[in-house]
Amino acid sequence: MQEALALSLIFICLYLVLDSIEIIINRHLYGFDSPISTNSFSLRKIYRKKKVINILYNKKILILITVSRIVICFLLIINLFIKNKLYSGESLLLFLLIVFELYLRLRCQNRLSSSEHIILFNLFCFTGYFLFHDQTVFHFISLFSIISYTSNGIQKVSSVKWRSGIGLKKILKTNIYGSDVLVNMFGENKFVYFILSWFIIIFQLTFSLYLINTQFCTVYLSCGILFHLFLAIFMKLRDFFLAFLSSYPLLLFTFSEIHNISFKLIFFNFF
Repeated sequence: MQEALALSLIFICLYLVLDSIEIIINRHLYGFDSPISTNSFSLRKIYRKKKVINILYNKKILILITVSRIVICFLLIINLFIKNKLYSGESLLLFLLIVFELYLRLRCQNRLSSSEHIILFNLFCFTGYFLFHDQTVFHFISLFSIISYTSNGIQKVSSVKWRSGIGLKKILKTNIYGSDVLVNMFGENKFVYFILSWFIIIFQLTFSLYLINTQFCTVYLSCGILFHLFLAIFMKLRDFFLAFLSSYPLLLFTFSEIHNISFKLIFFNFF
C-alpha cells in the first residue's frame, strides 16, 4: 500500500508544483479586475463589503501561497525518498495544501476544473487517511475515477455529434483544445473521427471492467495513461495527465485489495 500512496502523492505534488509555477508566471491574471477574477462574478458585492478583499487579492499573499505550495510539495517528496514511508505528520502539510487550493478557488472563479476536482478530492482522502488511519478511504478515489470516466462516457454517447465523430472533429479545430497536427493528419476523413470517438466512448463507459482480472487491469490502465498522454501532447490538457495519473496507483491498490494480490507484484508486472 505504501508504494501506491507514495506514487500517488508524487504525482499530486508534481501537479501542484507545475500549477504554482504557471500561477507565478501568469500572476497578472489573478488580480482584482482580471477577467477570471471572482470580482467579475456573483461574489463581487459580498467581497466589496468585507475587508477580506484586501487579503484575497493581495499579490504578495498570492506569491507567498504559491511558493509555499512548491516548498510543501518538495518537502513531501524529499520525505518520501529519505524515509521511504508516509507518516501522520504529513496530514498538516496536506491540510495546508487544501487550504491553499480553496484560497485560489476564491480568488479565481475558473479554478475548479475537472483536474482540480480530482487533486482536491485526492488531497482530502489523503488527509482523511492520516487522521483516521483507515486505508479504505483510498477506495473512494478509485470510485471517483470510475464515476468520472463513466459519466463522461455517458455524456458523450448521449451526444449525436460525439457518436458521429463530428464532436471530436470540432474540438480538434478549436483554438483552446485544437491541434493543427491532428487536423492536418486526419483531414476530412469522417471514418477516422468516428473510430476515435467510439474508442474514447467505449473506453470511458467500460473503464470499471479493469477490476475483472490482471489482463483487463493492464489493458485499461495502459490505455488510460496513453489516452491522457495523448491529450497532454496534442490537446494542451497537460494538467489532466498528472491529475488522473495521481489516481492510477490507487486504482491498482483497489484492484489488489479485491483480488488479494500484492501491489508490488501488480506494479512490476504492469511496468
